Amino acid sequence: MFHDQSLFAALRKADQPIASSCLGVAVCARCLVRVQAPEGALSSIESVEARVLAGAGADSDQRLACQTFVLGPGVSLRTDYW
Repeated sequence: MFHDQSLFAALRKADQPIASSCLGVAVCARCLVRVQAPEGALSSIESVEARVLAGAGADSDQRLACQTFVLGPGVSLRTDYW
C-alpha cells in the first residue's frame, strides 16, 4: 500500500475493485471496507468520515476507503460485496 494515498486511491491504482458513486469524496459510503489493523496502522477517523460512518450504520471495524490511509504494516481489508 502507498502511505501517501487513501485505500480507495491505492486500490484503484492497483486495478482492484472498490465501490463508489461519489468518486471518493466521502459522500456515498459505498467504499465501506472492513479492516483489521494494529493500533496506529491506520489514519484517525476525522469528523467527515465519522458522520458518514454513523449515517451508514457502520460497524466498529468498518472504514471508508476514501478517507483511510495506511500508516504502518499489518493492515488487511475486505468488503461484504467482493
